[in-house]
Order: sequence, then C-alpha cells, then structure tokens
Amino acid sequence: MKLLITLLFFINYFLAAQQFYQGPASGSVASGITKSTDSFTNIRLVTTPFLPRQGKKSESEVNFMLDMQFAKPNNYSNNDSYNRANCDESNNISTELNFEGPSFPSCWVPDCNVVSGPQDVLIAINTMFWITDRNGNLLKQINTNSWFTEFIDSGLVFDPKCSYDSLSNRFIMTYLYFHRNSQTSLALLCVSDDSTAEGSWNIWSLPADLNGMTQENLWADFPSLTVTEDAIYYAYEMLFYNVVNQKYDKLRVIKKEDVLNISPGIINYVDYWDFRKPTNPSQSILFLRLTHDLDHSEYMYMISRDPAQFTSNDIFVYKMKDLLSINHQIEVFNVETSYFSLPPHMVQKDGGKPMQLFGILYHEGVLRHGKIYLSHAVSSQSSQFSDIHYVEISVDSMEMVKELFVGNPGLSYGFSDLMVDANGNVIMVYNRSGTDEYPGAYFSVMPTGSNNFINDITLAEGQGNLNQFCTNGNSEFLRFGDYSDISFDALDKNNVWLMSEYISSDNRWKTRIAKISIDEILSNVDDSELILDFYLSQNYPNPFNPTTNFEFQIADQGFVSLVIYDLLGNEITTLINKELPSGIHKVEFDGTGLPSGTYFYRLETDNHLEAKKMILLR
Repeated sequence: MKLLITLLFFINYFLAAQQFYQGPASGSVASGITKSTDSFTNIRLVTTPFLPRQGKKSESEVNFMLDMQFAKPNNYSNNDSYNRANCDESNNISTELNFEGPSFPSCWVPDCNVVSGPQDVLIAINTMFWITDRNGNLLKQINTNSWFTEFIDSGLVFDPKCSYDSLSNRFIMTYLYFHRNSQTSLALLCVSDDSTAEGSWNIWSLPADLNGMTQENLWADFPSLTVTEDAIYYAYEMLFYNVVNQKYDKLRVIKKEDVLNISPGIINYVDYWDFRKPTNPSQSILFLRLTHDLDHSEYMYMISRDPAQFTSNDIFVYKMKDLLSINHQIEVFNVETSYFSLPPHMVQKDGGKPMQLFGILYHEGVLRHGKIYLSHAVSSQSSQFSDIHYVEISVDSMEMVKELFVGNPGLSYGFSDLMVDANGNVIMVYNRSGTDEYPGAYFSVMPTGSNNFINDITLAEGQGNLNQFCTNGNSEFLRFGDYSDISFDALDKNNVWLMSEYISSDNRWKTRIAKISIDEILSNVDDSELILDFYLSQNYPNPFNPTTNFEFQIADQGFVSLVIYDLLGNEITTLINKELPSGIHKVEFDGTGLPSGTYFYRLETDNHLEAKKMILLR
C-alpha cells in the first residue's frame, strides 16, 4: 500500500507539473561553419556626434506623471501632479557619446540591439549589423543575408538579439529566418571566437520548428535571449504558417560549453514549449520574455502579461532551475498588479496615422537584488494615449513590491527597455510621441532610494511624421518597431549603451546610439526634488487575520492619505486622511467582517503615491 501511495503521489505530481508546459525534449545540431568579418568590405566612416535638436521642450511638456491605476470610477481625474526631479541637459551631460546608427535600409522596422565589448561595439537591426569602435566609428557594415548565405534561401532574416557574455568574453548574436513557401524556420546562432566582434565567428543553423527532434509545422517569431554561466536561453513565439496566429511559446536551452570551442561542432539543446497560465491551464501563455540574471541566481525566470485580455492585473512568472538536467524544476506564478488595459497605437503629430503598439512585454526583464524589474506599455487614463507600466516583483514572495504608471497627458509612450545597476539605480529607454510631437527616443533614471523617474532626457527628438510601410497592407496604422535596447558597458558598469529609433525630417525612421554615465546624470539631478527618505513597508503580519500593521516614513510635514481597496479597486476604508509631521508613522488595520482575499493599501502624500498588496486569510 505504501508503494502504491508513493507511485500515485509521483504520478499526480507529474501530471500537475505537465499541465503548465510540455517537454523537455532533447535535440542537437551536428556542426556549423566559421566565418570572418574580414571577408566583407572594410568601411571606416566617422559618425557625427550630437544630433541637432529642434528646440528644447518646456518643463511642463516633459514632466512625468505617475499614478496607481486601480479600477477608477468614471469621474476619476488623472490631473493630479506629482513632482519630478529635473536634470540639466544644457551641456549634453547625459551623453558621453551620441551618434547615428543604421537608418532606413528598406525594411519595416529596425528592432534595435546594442552591446559593447572591451574593444568594439556590436549594433544590429533586422537587415544588417554594424561593428564600431568604442568611440562610435564604423568599422564594418554587414548585410545579414550575405552573412547567413550558406543557410538561407530567398526568405526573410529578421529579429536580431545580441549579448556580450563577460564570463566567456564572447559576443553572442542570434537572428531568425522564415520562408513561407518551403515552410522553413531557423534560429541562426553566432558566437565570436574571442572578445572582439571583428574577426572570426562560429555560426550554427538550428531548426526552430523542432521540439527536440520532432517536427512541428510552425515558424518562430518575436525572440528573447539571455545568457548565464552555463547556458544560452532562447525563447520565441511559434506561429501557424497559413494564419498569423500564435500557437504557443517555446524555450530552447543550449549548453554554453558547446559553443565555446574553436571549431563549430555539435550543439546540444533542450526544448520546453506550450507554457500555460496558472490562472487557466487550458490557455497558453504567449510573448514570454526571459530575464537578464544580474544576481547570478540558481534560478532562471520568464515573464509575460496576458495580451488576450483587454483589461487585466496579471503578470505571469515562470521560475526554472536545472533545465539541462533530468532533474529540472519549473514553477509558475500569477503576480497581481493594479488593473491595466491594452495600449492604443501611438499617435503622431500633424495627423499622421498611428504607429502600431502591441499590448505585450517587448523586452527582457532584469533580475537584480532579489527582484524582477519589468516595464510595458498600457493605456493611460485617456484611452487615446499610452503610459509605461513599471513593476518590481520579489522573487522570494512572488508578489509585486513596487509599481508606477509613467506617462504624461497628451503623449504616447512605448517600446521601453530598462537596466538596473549595482546601486539600484534604474535606467529606462523608450519612445515618445504625441499629437504635437513627432516620434522620438528618450530615456530616464530613477535614482536608488527615490520613488520617481526624473524628467525625460532626449536621446533623439523626432523631426518628422512616419509615413512608410503599413503592416500587411493595413491602412489603419503604421509599423514602428518592436524594441529599443539598453546594456551595460563591458569595461565600466557605471556606463550603459542605449539604442532606439526616431523619425527624421524625411519621414523615415533612423536609429540613435549613446553611451551614458549614470553618475553624471545623477550629479546633475536636483536632489531637492527627490524623495530619498520615503518608504512604505509591507504590512505585518502578512497574510493576516484579522488585524495587520503598516509603517511608513515621509520626508516633510504634509497631507497624507492611507486607503484600503479590494482587488477590483473598490474603496474599503480610509485609515488616514489628514496632515502629518515628517518622520515614521505606524497604523493598525482591522479586517473583521471582510472575506478572505487580496487587498491593496495605497499611501498618498503631496508628492508621492505608492501601493502594496496584502492578503487576508481566515
């Protein structure tokens, strides 16, 4: 009987685990080829630094507004103003290096990628990749079809992803390939033979439509890439050939030691696919993004939001371990945030058609100091425009610990990417446009200990109205791009490289690249406008029954509101609604009479707003 019970336990455990994903399935590729950038014409052009600006925006035009968007009543107003710190841009302090990247080479969108090594910089878009020196001087410009000619036919090479692995001192670059007529889908993997992007690379062609070694009649799109100590993680959407619909997401894990040999020999990989929602295992999770592991954790994480739901408060997190082993572990969590809605397409000045903005996570998250940092576009209070939804998730509790809605009335924000330095400063790059503003590229920093992003800093101000290349013949909107990019400098982790696109005066897209110093930006921020000694603690105990305690600190004497909401945003009670002196304050909440469930508490002062989640468990 004891043996039977044990067997039933393992069977039930296996079935419970399998309902959230399929796999693993092992596969391999016998060999690749070696190719050198020296085989391509050497181009040495000096780029022109510092894009001329078309007049600096006024402070009122660039101020951020942050708001916790609960399910608001119809009369809710988003006109409350929260102070944002200013950064002095007068001497281009934000850009240690700022230069033009690849521009409009007869493709829809660039899909920006930039990573630096100790000697040179790799810059990739859909149709080509550049190699520059660390001062932005162009060394090589290589067409991707020519680079992959041994593996491809007349199909489409697209969606680059790049990384510089400081552990092995190698550049890693991937592209996807798609040919509808032959129904061929490939993941093209390139690894440099040393720490320079110039010179020899090993290249492999991995069939993307195999689960292990089993053929699937699907093609890969919208990739995500990250590299750890022992593996290369590569995730992408799998779509039907005949209709542009996703079937499921796939994760391919490649043994990193296989790609570090001098010759491009056999590659071993393990596939997992058809990841499911913890809230509804009958539905697949789509648009999974990996995380860049800056903690060197024993776990790998994937994140997603639900693009199928117009209004939701779900962030899905997959926690994974030992994926190359038979003893792999995979868990899935549903992290609840405030309610958000899918974003509208980005508006343009002069009445141009809107630019396509998906309601998905565009870029990888970041794991730093035990938290996953992510951002994505959502609808603003005015459904005509979009904001950036910024979220921090504790990987210990799998709960949201911080949330901001970043935007500005009358402007659309999207295509954000972020990075977090060792001190906890958050750097974010994104696009911005509006009815009175051409599409441009901007970035911002949230200093550690602060609870707001500083004003937008210009990377490249828009100069024209995009009017090129509708998507699939759709005349209602234009295709703008899938992602901006940000990465640490290989030699100095206080510097980051940014790349994004903007619209030039000829109404076509261009890209802009900059290396910025985080310390230099922060040294030019008006500290008097930052709230550096504000915090709102997690309630304790949590879960609670029926009472719990809150503790918070405010910098200055002023009006304070502390309100309890249910999961739908309905107000339960107001605990504080008065002026308080500066300092630390404590208050107790009694949930007697309330049903078990998830609740939010929101603290608002004259210049700050923050909310956290708590659980009443009877």
